[in-house]
Amino acid sequence: MGDFITPEANFAALSDDRILGKALDNRAGCALMVELFKAFENTDATLYGVSTVQEEVGLRGAQTSVQKIEPDIAIILDTLVAGDTPNINPINFPLKLGGGAGIPLFDKRYLAHKKLTRAFKTLAEKLDVPLQFCTLKTGATDGGRYNVMASGRPVIAFTLPTRYLHANSSMISIYDYDVTKELVATFINTYNTSTHEKISQF
Repeated sequence: MGDFITPEANFAALSDDRILGKALDNRAGCALMVELFKAFENTDATLYGVSTVQEEVGLRGAQTSVQKIEPDIAIILDTLVAGDTPNINPINFPLKLGGGAGIPLFDKRYLAHKKLTRAFKTLAEKLDVPLQFCTLKTGATDGGRYNVMASGRPVIAFTLPTRYLHANSSMISIYDYDVTKELVATFINTYNTSTHEKISQF
């Protein structure tokens, strides 16, 4: 009595586009970050990567990291509930597996920066890759700290639609993962002082 127990969660490729694995929230975001570093070739910018802790209990890791780094902009890589899951309301959770990169426009603590959002929408059209948008009344990403701490900064979150979030095993789409990687990698590799001035000036 009192012992903790959880079902064994093994990695599995369920199809050409579906993978099942343990703690994809937020191992998927960490994997994306590593791949973005591998793809980063922009000598006009400095790229920082942060794997935060204690997001679920107050975005605490995000708060300490933004104060330490003080980045010019922040791009959050996370996961969100996929609404195409049995017993999940697709109105409240409109993201779908295989529908492309997800961008929450706001959550309980975060607002997507309008100019950053517009820049990514333009880039997605240029690359011919799909975007999905959602809003959240509950829950929050680390963006909620990056847009208010240390004078604040432009922030946008990318969230992979995920089935069975917070269960012992969860599911994502390889297509959504690859589209998000392509979009963010292209953006950070072309980001420069001129782009930053356009985005940060009101």
